[in-house]
Amino acid sequence: MDVVKPVDQTFLVGHHKEEAAFKALFDKEKLHHAWLVTGPKGIGKATFVHHLTRMIVSKNKEVQEGGLFGDALPAVEGVDESLIARISSHTHPQVKIIESEIDYGAGSAIKVDEVRAVSSFLRMTPSNGGWRVVLVDSIDMLNPNAANALLKLLEEPPEKTLFFLISHSPGKLLPTIRSRCRLLRLSPLEEKDIDSLIARQFQDEPVEDVSFYKTASLGSFGRFLKLYEMDVKKLSNEIDSVLSGEEIDLKSSAALLKSAENPDHFMILIELLFERILENVKAKSPVAEKWMAFWDRLYERVQKVNLIHLDRRQVFLSALFDYKRIENH
Repeated sequence: MDVVKPVDQTFLVGHHKEEAAFKALFDKEKLHHAWLVTGPKGIGKATFVHHLTRMIVSKNKEVQEGGLFGDALPAVEGVDESLIARISSHTHPQVKIIESEIDYGAGSAIKVDEVRAVSSFLRMTPSNGGWRVVLVDSIDMLNPNAANALLKLLEEPPEKTLFFLISHSPGKLLPTIRSRCRLLRLSPLEEKDIDSLIARQFQDEPVEDVSFYKTASLGSFGRFLKLYEMDVKKLSNEIDSVLSGEEIDLKSSAALLKSAENPDHFMILIELLFERILENVKAKSPVAEKWMAFWDRLYERVQKVNLIHLDRRQVFLSALFDYKRIENH
């Protein structure tokens, strides 16, 4: 499934209140130098920031009909494609992008040399005396040395320079970095926004089980696409089928266990199991305390999977047996 990278998106869906608030500060020249842009993964944080970046470095700052960047559908009129191309190719003299390619296949952390390169960028004087933008996507992927190097830049920011720091988990960042940033928290997308994105992404292609995936997306279109591509509805049905028997049958569980070998699939399978545990707790099961204890044990096991390299297949199989044991109590 072809997905356009945030830097190349020509439209913005959702987050219009945050867009307007930032625009108002920009027009009044009352901008803080560093912005920590947070929210769940897949809700469009990077797309939002790239739109703001284009506004800042563009000479045209006029509000177009339908919002600063136009309506979500159809595509925004008057988008400067050459500007997008220069930013995307890292050749714009007023924009510096540091990004991890983890979401696009490489999976590498951001290293200190990449952050130090920002210093060279900031030593150059913009030809038109305008704003410069440094965009880090995401700051969560900075290794410790890179985080400390960024902190030094934030402590002594050059004039007319803006830092956009994207974070999915701001609580894990250095407190000294958080304290130097203004928080810009983006919320999960509304259903109408998800519908708009589905229409644009799939066009006339039918989307099966769309209600299931919209609910499971939790307001994240990135999550919607990931779950849909993984055919999670099928995995959910397979879990229900395996758990419907009197006992866990290894033969009928084979496909699920094979899927659990994949790290992404494993986490989704665990999520689906957590959902079923929660349903039992909410139903005021007579063994609710055992369900809650099972939740805690499973959570601890999952945390250890990457720390001490536990076998994902075995962890998931044990979880199925534990689930059935409590259910048959």
